[in-house]
Amino acid sequence: MAAARKLRLGLFICDLPVPAVVEKYGTYLDIYKAWLENSLNATDRATTIEFRLDGYNFYKGQLPSMEEYDGDDPFDGVIVTGSAASAYEDEKWIRLLVDHLSMIIKQAPHIPIIGICFGHQIVARSMGGRCVRNEKGWEIGTTPVQLTEAGKQVFGADLSTLDIQQMHRDHIPTLPPNMELLASSPIAPVQGMISRHPSGGIHILTVQGHPEFSPDIVSKIIDAREASGVLDAETVKEARIKAAKRDDGVGLIGKACWQVLAPADSVV
Repeated sequence: MAAARKLRLGLFICDLPVPAVVEKYGTYLDIYKAWLENSLNATDRATTIEFRLDGYNFYKGQLPSMEEYDGDDPFDGVIVTGSAASAYEDEKWIRLLVDHLSMIIKQAPHIPIIGICFGHQIVARSMGGRCVRNEKGWEIGTTPVQLTEAGKQVFGADLSTLDIQQMHRDHIPTLPPNMELLASSPIAPVQGMISRHPSGGIHILTVQGHPEFSPDIVSKIIDAREASGVLDAETVKEARIKAAKRDDGVGLIGKACWQVLAPADSVV
């Protein structure tokens, strides 16, 4: 049997989960590691890939050095997490994150990038797009998103829709330059996007939803935001029903992310 391909992934951490989530599931480093492991195990490549996930707390000003991209032990891929912050805020750490992503997109295009929710929005800014508050309101819980032809190709789904957990009020109103649309919903028109290499391979993949969130994690976030007054009673009622529904986070979406991070046809 051939040796497993060893990957080093960088996790750009943009927040700390609510206390109830941390108590049961840990930090975003723990949550993303579990999601990546479960998604890899759902493929036929679980025995051929070993990965290390190194976290960088961008929201605390912790940035990787350039050696992480071109040194002796560089990243094989980067993932940008979600956050309760708004991607359009003029915070120092957010500006640094946007600038850092812009830099690696241009200077290290061989490194694939995955953006999740806030990370999806930050990638949009880094690519010349915008993030704004959504006048249509919150999108919470498992939501069907309409796939484009590109979306069907990326997710390998013989379906017209994909189901993904959501937890956002901000969104990308229009597709940034040089990106392809993967999916949309009535509330958020840009639910996912990709950027391709000239060869056709995928350089960047982002989704507005949270494939790493389980129904219980979403439920605990709903509890916290209800208690703080961020969500009203009607929104909470609908959100709880939707959060309990099945989603494609580990299956179709997780598999697609792994295909970007470690293309099956790449040389080990």
